[in-house]
Amino acid sequence: MSIPIYKNEINDGLTNVLKNNSIVISSKLVTTEKIYSKDLEKIIEARSQADLSNFDLHPLNTILVTTGWNENTDIFNKYEAWAAQKTPEDKPLNIGHDHTKIRGHMTASCVIDKDGHVISENTPIDEVPDFFHILTSAVIYKCWKDPEIQKEVDSLLAEINNGEWCVSMECLFRGF
Repeated sequence: MSIPIYKNEINDGLTNVLKNNSIVISSKLVTTEKIYSKDLEKIIEARSQADLSNFDLHPLNTILVTTGWNENTDIFNKYEAWAAQKTPEDKPLNIGHDHTKIRGHMTASCVIDKDGHVISENTPIDEVPDFFHILTSAVIYKCWKDPEIQKEVDSLLAEINNGEWCVSMECLFRGF
């Protein structure tokens, strides 16, 4: 799939940034135990109980999207982000945007306000605040037959528990 790069974008030196048809952002990755507020337990309840009880899955939560202008100078407006709030679900979780390094998958998502309270997906858009986050849950596969991948995942999980990892997201789009 290819999207057009417009003359003004070329003139502004954005050709290399836009040629991959994606935008990347990042945020802190936290283990499920580090829940942001009591309301966020709803995201855990919404997930399959298998995610939480299977010894071979490591559950995680992260803020995947925040509306407004982020530190990567990407802008996510309220309407587009609200419409896309469920699109992270069932997507692969990989290392470094490398599709050959899938180590888990996203399991659920919900919208939360600045105080961490869940905003019902049935809320009319006019009642949704301009500033909100899309919180996602995910699992990392903990058990691997390949010893090198197992070593990598064990190290990854230890580093996540130490707060050393962030999540980055690519937004795929068909055009403007």
